[in-house]
Amino acid sequence: MRTPLRLTLAAASAAVLTATVLPPALAAAPAVPVYRVAGPNRIATAVAASTAMWDDAGTTNGPTAAAAVISRYDDYADALGGSALAGAVGGPLLLSHTAYIDAATMNEVKRILGTKGVVYVLGSTGAISGAAAQSLMDRGYTVKRLAGSDRYATSVAVAKEVARVGGKGHPQFIFATTGQNFPDGLAAGATAAGYAASVVLTKDSVLPPVVKSYLTAEQAAGTEVFAVGGATAKASFRWTDKLAGRDRYETAALVARAFWANPGSADDDATGIALATGENWPDALAGGALIATAGPLVLAKQASLPPATRAVTTEIVKSATPSTVQAGFVLGGPTVVTDGVKSAFTALLNP
Repeated sequence: MRTPLRLTLAAASAAVLTATVLPPALAAAPAVPVYRVAGPNRIATAVAASTAMWDDAGTTNGPTAAAAVISRYDDYADALGGSALAGAVGGPLLLSHTAYIDAATMNEVKRILGTKGVVYVLGSTGAISGAAAQSLMDRGYTVKRLAGSDRYATSVAVAKEVARVGGKGHPQFIFATTGQNFPDGLAAGATAAGYAASVVLTKDSVLPPVVKSYLTAEQAAGTEVFAVGGATAKASFRWTDKLAGRDRYETAALVARAFWANPGSADDDATGIALATGENWPDALAGGALIATAGPLVLAKQASLPPATRAVTTEIVKSATPSTVQAGFVLGGPTVVTDGVKSAFTALLNP
């Protein structure tokens, strides 16, 4: 059902370059190390996540990307389904400006794909311009644009591509989450990426016609459909289940618990856990593609770990005996998730 953890500790070591270097006397590594994956801005952090996961094109002894996914850097809507697509196609979720492909992103595409390959761009030309897409084609890449008339139709287009790439015609399951805000979709995208599942967007408690039609057809075909977040859970639909907490942190914990904290189920044993801020979206969505095949994404406040995050992380670590968790990842720099929070997260992974 889910591919094995490809993110080995050796591959992840690239992310350590962004971490604080400890004095030798304090550098004894915990049994389960936690790496900080970060860059000076959101575009660079997405590149750092890609670097931590994917080897150079042509490498024969490590994981190489089969494609890349690019979404605009300044709006979350198209990117909410981008993590799931990246997981399905076997590549990173990268970010870029609308008018042009940023040099850091272009260089990362070249590093992981070489001189040819498929690059998905999410959204209309108002999201990633025609000129930006053309610049990729000029360098030899095949560009596939997934877009609809609005964010809701675009999410359905992305979901259909996830199903097509999966080869079964239908996603394993679907997460529906509001497209009016980003928090509920953060954990959904990461888990969807790990399960060859997809994410579609609702207008809070209203299902736009294109989304309702798609969900109805998929459910009739046997696909499970989950509402993620309180706004979507209120929509009139026969949900398989509703994963909605009192806030974004509880909702992310519910998603993680439902799919990654099942004692005795080897298929659901997490081998990695990622932590990202719940106060913004770019790091979590790029990190969702990073952690996809390994485990869940849970959310933090800038300077604290919410109780729900602490509880579910502990459950996942203890859900297998011995624990299968090999590594943790903190997404974003210390101004986004403090070193104190990273230390607390490390302690949870090393009880």
